[in-house]
Amino acid sequence: VCPLVTDEVDNDLNDVLNTLDLHTDIDDNCYIDYTLVQPPFVIKDALFVNGKGEIFDKAQPSECPSPKQDMPETVDSDRMVTLWITEYMLNTAGYAYQQAGFLQYNLTNAD
Repeated sequence: VCPLVTDEVDNDLNDVLNTLDLHTDIDDNCYIDYTLVQPPFVIKDALFVNGKGEIFDKAQPSECPSPKQDMPETVDSDRMVTLWITEYMLNTAGYAYQQAGFLQYNLTNAD
């Protein structure tokens, strides 16, 4: 990547991204938070933008107790965009929907 692009990413892109709303409603119960966990950076031919990717209950947002996973620091691909989704993101979804009461079901004798 040319030095001009690297300089723009290192100095300006983080400022622009900080002005964006990085929370998106999934439905009436939960939202996804993809705020940056570190400033964007360039390595060889790739631009890295690491977002949280955590899902929260709207009524009572709280951190999922599952351990977070590290994201890979290198890319062995010639693809333009690579998206990593870890077990942690899926765990936060399960936790948020459980907290919201969406995943609760009472078994009765009729079941």
